[in-house]
Amino acid sequence: MNQRPAIEVHNLSIGYPDREVARGISFSIGRGEVVALLGRNGCGKSTLLQTVTGTLPSLGGRVLINGRELNEISRRQMAREVSVVVTDNARDSYLSVLETVELGRHPYTGFLGNLSAADHRIVDEAIASVGCRHLSGRNVGTLSDGERQKVSIARALAQDTPVMLLDEPFSFIDVAARLELLALLKEIARKGSRSIIFSTHDVAQAFRYADRLLCFTTDGRVVCGSASEMVAWNIPERLFDTASVVFDPALMDYRLKTPPSDPFL
Repeated sequence: MNQRPAIEVHNLSIGYPDREVARGISFSIGRGEVVALLGRNGCGKSTLLQTVTGTLPSLGGRVLINGRELNEISRRQMAREVSVVVTDNARDSYLSVLETVELGRHPYTGFLGNLSAADHRIVDEAIASVGCRHLSGRNVGTLSDGERQKVSIARALAQDTPVMLLDEPFSFIDVAARLELLALLKEIARKGSRSIIFSTHDVAQAFRYADRLLCFTTDGRVVCGSASEMVAWNIPERLFDTASVVFDPALMDYRLKTPPSDPFL
């Protein structure tokens, strides 16, 4: 029996009471699928993620999470359906890694927030899955940017939701940590049948690692498809307002249209 997509968006308009950011957005995300959200600064990537979670009201259209209309899902139930990871360095956090990841279990605890043996097991598995068990007792504020991002993902894993949304999870981390996190997200999606959407400016890695891409074009459209479909539709050329770079399908990345002259010639 075919399952419904984890996320269904139909003719969605997003923005604010005094400013529409984008309209006519329609796409669906299947279980076990990793989707990258691409577009220039200010195009509406974060606004879309906030609208899908109900944090920001839509200006029109429909959003369904696991077959249920967004406006029919309570905030507590939403916390059991969707987890969100934002770019937050938490340099001043005095919570330990363990305490931070335990926060992910709060949608399931009682009024006092006491964790059961099952909750502790889920937290431990989440920390182990991101390779941070050796950091459990460390304060989050003492960790590197890459380590803090892994802890944020572990907290979302402990929340045990079928949908994970990540807003710029690769900001402020180096290439090696970025690749590790991308591989981790793909593994999480496959093993747990989770649906994952992440926004990013790293076009090359998105094209190489994501199952599909959700692209905000410069003419106000939002297009969803595979990397090969995006290239065939010439979408990379319509992601950014610049004439100085061109998308190279062989590299799956942008390059300068006119290479700089060699100073040694």
